[in-house]
Amino acid sequence: MRYTTIFIIGLVSMCCSCQRGISLGKIGRELGPEIQRFEIKIGQDTIIRCKRGMVLRFCPNTFVCDQREIVLEVQEVRNRGEAFLLGMGTVASDGRLLETEGMIYINAVSSNGAAVSINPNCPIQLELPVKGRRAGTKWFQGNDSEQGIYWQEIPEGFDNQADLSNLETGQQLFQKLCAACHCPSLSTPLTGPALGNITKFREKTWLRKFTRNSQAFIASGDSLAVCVWNQWRPTMMSSFPALSDAQIDAIYQFIEEESARLGVTLDSTNFDACFKDVYHEAHPPADSGETPVIIPYSSP
Repeated sequence: MRYTTIFIIGLVSMCCSCQRGISLGKIGRELGPEIQRFEIKIGQDTIIRCKRGMVLRFCPNTFVCDQREIVLEVQEVRNRGEAFLLGMGTVASDGRLLETEGMIYINAVSSNGAAVSINPNCPIQLELPVKGRRAGTKWFQGNDSEQGIYWQEIPEGFDNQADLSNLETGQQLFQKLCAACHCPSLSTPLTGPALGNITKFREKTWLRKFTRNSQAFIASGDSLAVCVWNQWRPTMMSSFPALSDAQIDAIYQFIEEESARLGVTLDSTNFDACFKDVYHEAHPPADSGETPVIIPYSSP
């Protein structure tokens, strides 16, 4: 499991409030889960690891308060089922109905009622433990209203927006060009092989060449490409000469993230199968009287 600030499709919600008293406010009361309290000393770097895996990071000037110490109240919602049972509303300010797999409520209070605010130049950094990211993920902040909680999108909520954009591009290209032959679950072979975890066992350069024009790559004599062809022929993979390296990389970035998110278990035995078949055919038992054949491997 790895940490990333990108957590869900449609909605990552973060409710923040800095209050004079210890009241949780409407959002905090509605969340319902256990309240975790942490003492924060203003003026020093601080890392908080919450019970359910979320990590909060503060720089020395994140909080502004007359007091040197404040109490941070945190509540975590880690999945959409939990949010549903709590009756949390997920309607955006523009009327969209959002889907969530995680929320966090942060409330900073002082012991003497002094005002606490967040310095916009030193924002809170939030990390959420996830196995994989979904394209289309965005940050939203909850706001109280008479009708309930409405969520306002935070356009610059991610520190790696470009990477998220690539992931979204990869998903779109996979659905358009690949999903007809490669199962979207990434675990079951269809017309072509299951692609789950493939980036762990194929180099980026090899994937680019095979994806752009598999038949030309096979004709070049690349040993691994030939193995794949022997395993799946006569089915030929479509060629995509118009795809750039960046577009192909985006497809495999999506496959990598989706494999992690779905918990795909395909391992080296699934991707080395063609080599094993060829190896056994080319290396008969020692007592067969045949001469072993050496098969070279052409690296990308």
